[in-house]
Amino acid sequence: MSELDAALQVAARALDAQDPHTAHAALAPFADRLPDDPELARLWAGLLHHVADPAALTAELGRFAQVWLQAPTVLQVAADAAVRWCRQRPLASPAEREPVARAAAEALRRCLHARGGGRGPVERHALHLGLAAALVEIGPSVDDDALTAFELALEAQPDDGAGFFALARLHTRRGRWRKGLDATRHALTLTDAPPLHWNLAVCATALGDATTAETAWRALAHDPIRAAHGVPGEVWVADLPPVEVCLTPTTLDVTGAPAGGPWAVEAVWVQPLSPAHGRVAHPTRLDGAADFDDVVLWDGTPLSFRPVDGRDVPRFAALAVLRTGRARTVRVSGALPYPKALMRVDAALPAGAFVHPFDPPRKGPFEGKLVCPRGADLDTVRAAAREAAAAAEVVWVEAPP
Repeated sequence: MSELDAALQVAARALDAQDPHTAHAALAPFADRLPDDPELARLWAGLLHHVADPAALTAELGRFAQVWLQAPTVLQVAADAAVRWCRQRPLASPAEREPVARAAAEALRRCLHARGGGRGPVERHALHLGLAAALVEIGPSVDDDALTAFELALEAQPDDGAGFFALARLHTRRGRWRKGLDATRHALTLTDAPPLHWNLAVCATALGDATTAETAWRALAHDPIRAAHGVPGEVWVADLPPVEVCLTPTTLDVTGAPAGGPWAVEAVWVQPLSPAHGRVAHPTRLDGAADFDDVVLWDGTPLSFRPVDGRDVPRFAALAVLRTGRARTVRVSGALPYPKALMRVDAALPAGAFVHPFDPPRKGPFEGKLVCPRGADLDTVRAAAREAAAAAEVVWVEAPP
């Protein structure tokens, strides 16, 4: 056995064992032979999602596209690694993620062109499905291209349940709830797994389809109930602990439009009404799609977990605001003469109203929000806050309505 063959065996076993360091150490001495050996290139491509620098990863994808246009299995592994790299960074800014996804999409497009759209249904399916995955990570601006790629892939292999679920996930991420629901239902005729029922429940919750949501939650071993308090078509699951949900400029507001604005991420506490939707538990620091008491919908896959008081709290990505809350907020700022001065302001406010500081109060500058509960007159609450702030010697500045 040659030294290269031995290194390939070591690298393959290491990759199967999720040990990229051993795989890289085995392959690195043969890096100059990457353009000549497809198995070496394929294993090297399997390491690309571990690259930390997006510019280096983009350059590597370009190199693979130049050398391996006639080796679709090699390019598929490289493109899949790029998509995985993007998915490992769901909260990274589009400016960081898009170039990597575009490089993967370009590599697969060039391969498809070089091979006449794919030679045979298996290759055509794999290349177009990989292209669709890369285009999804670029963002909504290329959704038409992504949908075309999905169509071509699923025409080549119409029994691909995972492919139809990937299509459903695209529709769900973009707020096309009915199409997401229909594609998930079709995927369930071909395959079955918990993430499909999650996606079904998410879309059904957004659509107010209580029957479908109930069925989906029961399939996931939850005990759903029809919502109380006059919320038609909504299904709840009782006694769920609080979770964290991340709001971003891609979160859809109540009109279905992305919140927009400069890229920023805010993690907020939410009290779930079901495993996929709930009420924001405190005022938000950033201007965006959601605020205190709004009902938000989130994706089913946790982004991460954070230990809090002995519990691993899941953190999810917000998809949309389903409805605005019953409270109103006013952004305030100013200066405190002593840390407990805001407590004096709170004590003087009408019942249910309060001041939420964004950071623990201390002497000096502060920022936060004044919260006016449902049924209270906002002007009355603001006047009471101004009067109480003056009495407590708090410098009090309200943002314009």
